[in-house]
Amino acid sequence: MRRRQLAIYLADQGFEVIGVDSSPTAIKIATENAQKRGVGCRFIIADLLGDLHEVKETFNFGYDWKFLHHIFPEDREKYVKNVYNS
Repeated sequence: MRRRQLAIYLADQGFEVIGVDSSPTAIKIATENAQKRGVGCRFIIADLLGDLHEVKETFNFGYDWKFLHHIFPEDREKYVKNVYNS
């Protein structure tokens, strides 16, 4: 199950879900798919290696799907700190 599908699935199960991706195209597709399924999850375009100012919420759970191992080792600490602080 791909990450956007997992977000939609979890929202359909009653979880409050916010999906984050740096790709506007991915966010558009995910939003359209959620609307088609009639589920209320939100998707945000954000740079996970940036300051994440787009993400205002705090979370009880974060799920990484194939991102951490795709970034350069020198950027991993920044990514982990960003996720931890959200």
